[in-house]
Amino acid sequence: MYTLVLKSIGGVVAGGMIAAAGYWIAAVVALLIMHGIPLGSSGGPPSTADVSAHLAFATAASFVGGLVAVRIAGYRPHLHALVLGGLLGTSVFLGFSKPASNWPAWFPYGMAVACVCGAFLASRFAIRRSSSL
Repeated sequence: MYTLVLKSIGGVVAGGMIAAAGYWIAAVVALLIMHGIPLGSSGGPPSTADVSAHLAFATAASFVGGLVAVRIAGYRPHLHALVLGGLLGTSVFLGFSKPASNWPAWFPYGMAVACVCGAFLASRFAIRRSSSL
């Protein structure tokens, strides 16, 4: 029994770490590609391309993190993926809803939904893949 609990916790933690690292690597690469090295830049409101890229990165990263969580846990894929999606969604919501943020007012909600949707898609993908084997 304790083995299942440890696998569940380990899966969600590993999935969260992979999702966070994947998102931030993709965001930094996109920043460098789209804007160059912004040394000394005062910044400004993000463009539509910036917003779209971040939403896509959040969805993709939570999808990959969800796959990792489901694979490590080995059982109840919906539960593990949705727990991971909820944790990722909460963290990005809190991170992007700062009052001094230049992001649009709806952006924290969009990022949270993108994380939950990516993780849910991972659980559906894992179920479909395991049932076809």
